[in-house]
Amino acid sequence: TMANSPQQQQQQQPDQDVVESFNVLDEQGQGSITLEDLQTIYLGLGFLPTRFATLANLRRELGHENTRITLKETLDLLNKHHRTDRNKDLEATFALWDGASSADKKKKGYIDVHDVVAMSESVCDENPESVAAASPLTEQQATRLIQYSTMGVDRVDLEDFERIFPSA
Repeated sequence: TMANSPQQQQQQQPDQDVVESFNVLDEQGQGSITLEDLQTIYLGLGFLPTRFATLANLRRELGHENTRITLKETLDLLNKHHRTDRNKDLEATFALWDGASSADKKKKGYIDVHDVVAMSESVCDENPESVAAASPLTEQQATRLIQYSTMGVDRVDLEDFERIFPSA
């Protein structure tokens, strides 16, 4: 047999990840998974979460109202979408949070309690319909969150952030 080209190897790897994830979620061995499981694969493997926000959008893209999807349908659908670069996404998210509490948004190289409170306020202000029951974090809640995440330290640096939100 001929060796696969680098392009073929790159294409096979994402498909292999999808197949493995599909097989794990197909617990009964039925050859299909639920649409909720498909969303799990989609987000878990780093695909951009734009069009899978609702099951209605997913059903529209699939062109049917079934509640389950086969491996072939999963592969066909996911091959139309692009994955994110999780490390770049984490760095961008960290940069967004870093300095969120300061008026000039000056970067400090870490996220502190005030940044967490400011970001939670921003999220609640910008999305009142999706967080109707939620309210911004208090300073005490943000302090506990950071200390729990960093084992007692009062701030999160990029290394901590990547540990809290691992890439794989």
